[in-house]
Amino acid sequence: MYFVLRLQDDQPKFNIVAVASELGHFQTRDAALRVLFDWSQVQNWPFEAPTAASIRAWNNTAPLIARAAFVHCPKWNRHVAILAALMRVGNAQVRSFHPPDYDKAIIWLKQDPLTLAFDGNMQRRDQEDDIDI
Repeated sequence: MYFVLRLQDDQPKFNIVAVASELGHFQTRDAALRVLFDWSQVQNWPFEAPTAASIRAWNNTAPLIARAAFVHCPKWNRHVAILAALMRVGNAQVRSFHPPDYDKAIIWLKQDPLTLAFDGNMQRRDQEDDIDI
């Protein structure tokens, strides 16, 4: 099971505490979350680097995430990079996809971690179509 956090149109200033708050609505007691961040329809989103206080707030309030897939246009790379770094500190697997690869993002999000890494020929899967941030 995975959750979708969809943003569209114009967004207020980038705020990781607000993202953590939204993720809190998906909190489960059983396991870490799998989240699809669908930002493919965001039109405007002013970037502001997070403060030390907002990073502490993220660390204290964001639920545990096992895997996160971001679907976004390249202009949101900085936004994704910040969140991906924060999630990876918590041992999450994070990948980024272009909007035309939305279905690939869902497939990756649902995959079992053991089948994700290698196929029978020990080759990485899906590398050419995604963006690693």
